[in-house]
Amino acid sequence: MAMAMPATRPRGTQATMFSTKKRSRYHDAMLVVMMVLFVTAGMADAQERSGGTSIVVYSKENGIATGWRDHSWGDETEVEAWSGAPIEASVGSWGALALASVVGEGEEERSNAVQASDGAEVVIVFQGPEGSSEGGANDWLYLTDGRAVPKLTSRQHVKSLRRPLDLGRVRVYLEDSESGRSSRDFLLSGLSSPPAVKADDSEFLEASFLVAPALESSGMDKFDKIVLKDAKGSGFALRVARVEIRPSDAAAETPREVAEVYSKTEGGSPAISIRSWLPGDANVDDADVEGGPEAVALRSLENFKSRPRCEEYGAPVERSRISDASLKEPSGFAASRRYEGILWTHQDRDTDPYLYAVIASTGEVVSKIYVDTKKYGETDWEDIAVALCPDGSGDHCVWIADSGNVARDRETFYVHVMKEPTLERWGKIEAHQVWTFPYQFPQGFHASEGDQRPWVDVESMMVSPDGSRLWLMEKTVNSNGRGPVTVWQTPVGSGPKDLVSRDDDNILRDVTRRGRDAARENPSFVIQVELANKIHNPTVREHAASLRADAFDPPLSGWARDKYQNELSSFNWNKLRAITGADLHPSGRSFVACTYSGIWEYPLPKPYDLTEIGRPKLLSLTAKLDDAYWQTEAVAYGANGKEIFLASEYYKGHQPIRHFGCRSELEGSLE
Repeated sequence: MAMAMPATRPRGTQATMFSTKKRSRYHDAMLVVMMVLFVTAGMADAQERSGGTSIVVYSKENGIATGWRDHSWGDETEVEAWSGAPIEASVGSWGALALASVVGEGEEERSNAVQASDGAEVVIVFQGPEGSSEGGANDWLYLTDGRAVPKLTSRQHVKSLRRPLDLGRVRVYLEDSESGRSSRDFLLSGLSSPPAVKADDSEFLEASFLVAPALESSGMDKFDKIVLKDAKGSGFALRVARVEIRPSDAAAETPREVAEVYSKTEGGSPAISIRSWLPGDANVDDADVEGGPEAVALRSLENFKSRPRCEEYGAPVERSRISDASLKEPSGFAASRRYEGILWTHQDRDTDPYLYAVIASTGEVVSKIYVDTKKYGETDWEDIAVALCPDGSGDHCVWIADSGNVARDRETFYVHVMKEPTLERWGKIEAHQVWTFPYQFPQGFHASEGDQRPWVDVESMMVSPDGSRLWLMEKTVNSNGRGPVTVWQTPVGSGPKDLVSRDDDNILRDVTRRGRDAARENPSFVIQVELANKIHNPTVREHAASLRADAFDPPLSGWARDKYQNELSSFNWNKLRAITGADLHPSGRSFVACTYSGIWEYPLPKPYDLTEIGRPKLLSLTAKLDDAYWQTEAVAYGANGKEIFLASEYYKGHQPIRHFGCRSELEGSLE
């Protein structure tokens, strides 16, 4: 990121200041200066552009346009508009920076609504507060919830650094004063492309969103306010250089309903099951069958494995919240290859076997599908992946690990595999549509006695892109959290593709229907996994030690500060080291793993070979005593290979989905 000198306030210029707390003190001065701004901006509020008219609501050159006013609110909220400089806004707890389209003055003031236009978009050009670029990338430690805390030394105190703007703290939406309705809201972090996490004053960023879809979601057809509101109760500060409502050629070319997903009715004819706001490049077509199944499989595999990797990642940012409050414990994520932008997920044990499809960017649960595998009372789904199907068809399949063993009473475990289903609001995958691969750990290993099989609790599964091999990673806190962690793999000749190729009698389907009885009757189809590697759980002790109580932003609450100061020195971070989820990068060059205390990426010297695993890199750290999202169990690379998604089991309803993007422009790492 280019580090330019922060903009400075010109000497001798006049300013308008709007403070909700002190509005009466500045009321007269405000009116005078605003009238001056209206005159100077009068010719700039509507500019002709190709394809329509652009309304410049605010520009740093001309100030607030004629017919627009500051309608910000909240205690301690102050907005300063300087001639020839950006708006300087300091928004208090739950306050907002709001610009309203009105006519008249005082008691005569009334709304002057802007009508929705299919091709219009709102554009906001902004940056972080003045002085926030003085701390370099290596001066900050990123937390799992997207915040950054200073890496403190004896010569550096938290108050000496002006924090960058956390874009996850700012909600953006449109409002109609007449009806009292608000449009769908967006986090500022999700509006720029690629999504930004932090904004300092080194450069301006641009965020935009389409007007019509935002209004339609709330049944609106007009608006009179553009609002940037505090989303987390901690306030925020930013600078705004331009706010504009302008035509969007891209918006006019992109159909709003980009996918119509169908399901079969009782009569056999297709009927619309759900219309999804999927991303514009959503792929909902069947695979190209030219060249037969083998050619299709080869093309699918090449496409799967060609995805690039990030060399560095930015801090995680909250992209959305899962719309279904009953999906309280997402225990795994997998990026769909059939529907761009969709994440497959499931719940932890003690729940029915449902597969959920979630739009990552909005959190909307667009499909809930019952998988008919609960035949034997052992369902404890722990992780999920997407890879090619093991039948060589070239289709992509969802792979689900029924691998949990908290009760220490299981000897046989299962991996359920099914073709990526069509999105249906309520659907069902029948048992005859699922391959179920039973597997066991070897006797006489890992503290087992006699002919008993060892107790191994697995919460992480990875699958090779071609579906030929899978890996299982143990969750353990042995040796005070150190491990070792055992990594298991399917042996050569006994992988999923091998078993499907010789399954002439549909034994794997029968295992789905009858469970362990069918597995006992067909021992040659029970995979005896082999040990691939042993690694140690990653440690966060040296990183956590730098998190002093005064480093947090927003400040810790009283109870959290007391716990932090009194217990951190004796807190056993090693208990939080166990690996609870993992995903293999499509290129096979790395895998990402989550623990209750951090997110890690492990390099693989040899692609798709876990017999050699490099030293992990810490991508983000969790502050256990302050972060409500510390219990992460769902993690996955995006289908494009250049992003990571994660979610926690801790929040207990409307779980936040957090996102890592590439950070190639920033120097340094968090290693």
